Amino acid sequence: MRIYFISLILFVNYFFLTCSAFAAGNIFELSPINVSAVRDRCEYFKSSQASVQKSLEETPETGNYSLAEIASGLPFVFSPSAGGPGALSAPAVFGGSASQTLILMDGRPLNSPGLGSFNLSLLPREAFGGIEAFYGPVSSRYGINGLSGAVNLSRGAELKESSSFSRTVFSSLGNFEQSLKSNFFRGRNGCRHGLFLKRHIYGGERPNSDFGADYAGYDFNFRTGPSLEGYFSFFYSNSRNGVPGVMPAEGYTPQFGDSRSYSIFDRQADSLCFSNLDLKYSVGANREIAVKLFNDAQNAYFDTRYNDWLSAALITSSSNVKTLSRGSYVSYSSAAGRNYFKAGANRIKNTLASRESAFDTGARTYISCVENSLSAANNGLWTSWHTNAGKTSFEFSFNHDRPDYFKPANSYSAGSIRELGRGKTLKIFHAAGYRAPTLNDLFYPGAGNPLLKPESGIFNSIALERAHRGVKSAIRIFHKNTSDMIEWFADTSDPSGFRWTPQNINSFHGRGISLSVEKKISPKLYGLFYYETARYRQKNIEQIYDDFAGGRKFSQVERDARQLPRIRASANIYGKLTKRLGISFLNTFTSKMKFYYADYGMAPVVAMKEKNIAANVISDLNFIFEYKNDERIGVSVENLFNKSYARRFGSSFADRDFPMPGRSWKISFDKRY
Repeated sequence: MRIYFISLILFVNYFFLTCSAFAAGNIFELSPINVSAVRDRCEYFKSSQASVQKSLEETPETGNYSLAEIASGLPFVFSPSAGGPGALSAPAVFGGSASQTLILMDGRPLNSPGLGSFNLSLLPREAFGGIEAFYGPVSSRYGINGLSGAVNLSRGAELKESSSFSRTVFSSLGNFEQSLKSNFFRGRNGCRHGLFLKRHIYGGERPNSDFGADYAGYDFNFRTGPSLEGYFSFFYSNSRNGVPGVMPAEGYTPQFGDSRSYSIFDRQADSLCFSNLDLKYSVGANREIAVKLFNDAQNAYFDTRYNDWLSAALITSSSNVKTLSRGSYVSYSSAAGRNYFKAGANRIKNTLASRESAFDTGARTYISCVENSLSAANNGLWTSWHTNAGKTSFEFSFNHDRPDYFKPANSYSAGSIRELGRGKTLKIFHAAGYRAPTLNDLFYPGAGNPLLKPESGIFNSIALERAHRGVKSAIRIFHKNTSDMIEWFADTSDPSGFRWTPQNINSFHGRGISLSVEKKISPKLYGLFYYETARYRQKNIEQIYDDFAGGRKFSQVERDARQLPRIRASANIYGKLTKRLGISFLNTFTSKMKFYYADYGMAPVVAMKEKNIAANVISDLNFIFEYKNDERIGVSVENLFNKSYARRFGSSFADRDFPMPGRSWKISFDKRY
């Protein structure tokens, strides 16, 4: 109750302060980012569902950050990572898991059907024009997933003239990047062709990763007559990533149950091939029929070597996972006066083929080899409605999914926006959604559970936003509950205790508040302060007794959620110091994080050891100098004061945490033709 009481006081104080302190003036806002999704073309930032967007044009605010770094800096978006090029970074919204957060590209989900998440580090920032975060369930719009929210990658505002852009980047430890992006127009209807190429070469050594990648992309906007228009996109990438394993902490001797093995070296290779086609046909005034088709393939190869703690044998383990996602959406939309209506149907089919093996290098024999090949489809029906009644608008959306691997599921969202005058806007949002089990959860050989239910959740938020006289501010309060969470846990029907299966056994609830204030310091210089605090609690079924002879006991325990900071805050000054010199100085505070590991030291009693990552403040500095109208140099220094910190815990209590990079630098040369 205390956090609600404090939130109410802050909300009331904020309301009266903004009413009295800000007079009428000009509002500065980020330009809208166009999303090519045909399912819901309404702009999200005009919806009652909270959203944040950032332009990825080469501005000081985003500097030379990667997509993963930019996403992790968005409000209530957190991604445990080891940092650096290619390092695993799967964003999660509002304390949910990465598999509860949709990663969208051209309005379609990229999440792996096998794992449920997506590594954002596999995509280059130069290929996209903007990034957006949607807060709260989006399964009523996109179906099947998106229980916590979504992160959408868009190609930016449409260009009006032909142009080309090249970028060369030199950075710490021998990293080299070269990219080229070109747009040109042809034909009477102004058809646009876009081409993107990039190569990332790693040439040095780093304590916890190396990375190399090649990228290619093509997109095409076309119009045939006054009624039919379309958009086609193709993207391909091939990347290689090496990660030396995390060793046991210095001076620590692994105990049984703490660390049976530790990794010596990991290597991963990923290839992505995405294609998308959007068609829109006008059938009358303010009425449209839209079709979306996509075909996405992902292939991930992983190889690791480790010393087995019990046998001291050197084990080589590898896995090769291929997934194919094919989808089609058909929709009809109509706008009449203040009302907007849209309805449609979709079908998505996912196919997975995987092979995993473990090889004893000394004995030269396979310890295990598992192969898996399966497919599953989902059919959905959905509708959305929006009406505007003067200063108040209402919206509602509903989705009905009929998967062929679990019972039909429904999700919905409803909200309202009220213009309060003098630049103030009140937004209220409520949604109920779900996350479907992954194909690995359902059908993993020997351990999958085809009886799993989808995770379900309810989300509520209220926000007050204000923009006046160069000051833009917002306060948001949220509350969420998630039930039937899927966790891989010891199978109670297996007396040996070594068989683990996914089960609907845990629940999660979170609540929090955020405050952001952005002020125009000078005509081209801005200051931004952001603060968020949230409490995430999880109820887990945990093993509390195991005598290794069939006698086991379990109990439900409530704890703070793992690997989530309770407080995050940032202060940033960005914009133009002079006509040609831009700057961004960002300081980010992250509070202490916790993690829990099973401890068998008092066997047969099983306890939980708690491990912490200390709070830290990290500073980044970026400069951009435009020495010609079409040429500029960017210089960035991340972790300016060379702090030692982590964002991801080790695999066991005995392992060191994955270290983030120390001070690093980048120099970029941009040329527009």
